[in-house]
Amino acid sequence: MDFSEHEDKESFDWLMHQIKQGLAEADEPNVQWISNEDARASWAKKRTVLLSKLDSGVD
Repeated sequence: MDFSEHEDKESFDWLMHQIKQGLAEADEPNVQWISNEDARASWAKKRTVLLSKLDSGVD
């Protein structure tokens, strides 16, 4: 897939905005950090629930 220079610039600008926004949020004094272990455990729980719904045919 070929992108035009305009599309490349739009993508780059979007990415830079996302990075700057993420860095600003990380620098907030009241930010609450979540450990990798807690994040993994949370997603593992969600995955288990979703898989059980899939197995039982529940929407």
